[in-house]
Amino acid sequence: MILSQLFDLVDIGLVILDQELNVCKWNRWMEFHSGIGTEEILGKPLFDFFPTLNNPGFLQTVKFVLNFGNFYFFSQKLHHYLFPFHPRSSLESNFEYMQQSCNMGLLRENGTSRKYIYITVKDVTEAAIYEQRLLEMNMRDGLTGIYNRRTWKIGSRKSASDP
Repeated sequence: MILSQLFDLVDIGLVILDQELNVCKWNRWMEFHSGIGTEEILGKPLFDFFPTLNNPGFLQTVKFVLNFGNFYFFSQKLHHYLFPFHPRSSLESNFEYMQQSCNMGLLRENGTSRKYIYITVKDVTEAAIYEQRLLEMNMRDGLTGIYNRRTWKIGSRKSASDP
């Protein structure tokens, strides 16, 4: 009972899937950001609700986690997001979807051979917005707004093999 309350109180998304990728647990954070109620998704395949996850990369990651107990990190810089949630940031951005850092790992039920997969989802949209703004500030002159010499140096670099 206490663990179930904690599961819903944390400020990250938590999902637990069985070996067939049916949703066993879906916390309040996931419910809020997805708009999908816990009663609606429990016991159903994750891909029924998020068909874009049914891709070779995600399936291979699930296979490695289940077979070898590997831990996997989905970086926001590389993947941007796993779940296509709309951003809830108060900052203005160009992101269509919430930027997420996600983890996937293995859970085993004590005394049985049952395996489960957990996925954690953390909203890192505001950090990604600030990073974009810093990069832009670094490339443009603060007074005129035009691109500065740092931008032109990056674009004009030649490789060692160039004459």
